[in-house]
Amino acid sequence: MANKSDVKKLKQEIKDTKAKIKQKKKDLKDLKKSLKKSKKAK
Repeated sequence: MANKSDVKKLKQEIKDTKAKIKQKKKDLKDLKKSLKKSKKAK
């Protein structure tokens, strides 16, 4: 059986991963926006 510290660590890792994914999606959106802007500027 997993002890409590392992479970806590795992939950923290999941939280961190979800936060990273959220940030990546946000970065992707921003990138697409800036691409559109640069196309209009040309």
